[in-house]
Amino acid sequence: MKRKLLIGLIMGFVLVSCYDVKKPKKPSSIISKDKMVVVLVDMSIMSSAKGVNKKRLEENGIVPNRIYMKNMV
Repeated sequence: MKRKLLIGLIMGFVLVSCYDVKKPKKPSSIISKDKMVVVLVDMSIMSSAKGVNKKRLEENGIVPNRIYMKNMV
């Protein structure tokens, strides 16, 4: 009996505590989904290239921050 009461009270507190949750507003500086896909693909390619031959990337002046400059992020 006490166990059911305790579980009921816990469930009640959980339901009441989540009732009036205010969601934050979206910031105005969010990039579009399409641009984010392009950035993630470029980052994945850069990560793979660094795993294969990091020295060659450095010799050619390719740095990870270039992805952000390329996509104006």
